[in-house]
Amino acid sequence: MAHIVVLGAGIGGMPAAYELREVLEPEHEITVVNANDYFQFVPSNPWLAVGWRKREQITLPVSQYLNKHGIKFVVGWVAKIDAAGNRLILKDGQEVAYDYLVIATGPRLAFDEVPGSGPVDGYTQSVCTVDHAEKAHADFQKLVADPGHAIVGAVQFASCFGPAYEYAAILDTALRRARVRDRVPMTFVTSEPYVGHLGLGGVGDSRGLLEHEFRNRHIKHITNARVTRVEEITPGPEVLLPVPLHRERLLERGYNQADEIAIIWSREFGIPVERKALSRLRATPTQSGLSASQREENVRRAFAWRGGRDYRHVAIVDDIVTTGSTVGEITKTLHRAGVEYVEVWAIARVYRR
Repeated sequence: MAHIVVLGAGIGGMPAAYELREVLEPEHEITVVNANDYFQFVPSNPWLAVGWRKREQITLPVSQYLNKHGIKFVVGWVAKIDAAGNRLILKDGQEVAYDYLVIATGPRLAFDEVPGSGPVDGYTQSVCTVDHAEKAHADFQKLVADPGHAIVGAVQFASCFGPAYEYAAILDTALRRARVRDRVPMTFVTSEPYVGHLGLGGVGDSRGLLEHEFRNRHIKHITNARVTRVEEITPGPEVLLPVPLHRERLLERGYNQADEIAIIWSREFGIPVERKALSRLRATPTQSGLSASQREENVRRAFAWRGGRDYRHVAIVDDIVTTGSTVGEITKTLHRAGVEYVEVWAIARVYRR
């Protein structure tokens, strides 16, 4: 008589145990060892993450189903496989001897490879386990209540890229049903050399199909990306600061376009505007036609901070950023005034080749 141990009670381990029981003679003993006392249908985790399924719909207790087929079940985290001694050593000290071992644990989730990743000690969500998916659903509800940028993807050394694409499409659909998709920009980030590579060099026309799908769903994508770390999102800017005009230019023109843009964005995002906190000290010549170095010299020490309160995080508002000389000089002024984080919000950015 032989004792066969199946390590893992997932989509691989459960069918393996059932099939072994079917083909082996009754005198052979089969035992399943799993870290949890339940089976989880992993392919439904993305649906759980957006509220389309509940935990009880995609999990079931393992013991009662295995016992019906004469299969033993042990709950415990395996700390070590003693191959020479044909035994498993569990975290609680328990030992399980075997004659044959089937390993069906699935991948090890190595969130520690990318600092800041993972739903427990990091700043990202996951649909790899049912526990992770439940946590992701709580985060999804926060996203619906307070829309913002959503990033979906898979980092380097991912064992399977397909679920990332699946979840991106599911999230897009769920946000549309919640009527907030228009307020949630989505970006797909992957270490694949191109969309649809899937770690396999593509499957059929997976590249064309997925690029088409992303275009239709308005999902931007970044490929060939190596994620080095994930950082906590800082709170948004406390105030919008329009790039100021000198009083002579303001009188001549009659309005400041940066003011008008800031007022619109203030209404949209609920962030106050400080129109007099920054001032232009001198009437600098127009930047048009100047080289990058000339532009920097033109605005050097041209701005002053007149704010009546201390800000930690602000956003400079301009219409078009060309070389960045103006907003760069304003940023220096703000840092000297004690502002820690400075963002630049603009209608357009000129890129030079």
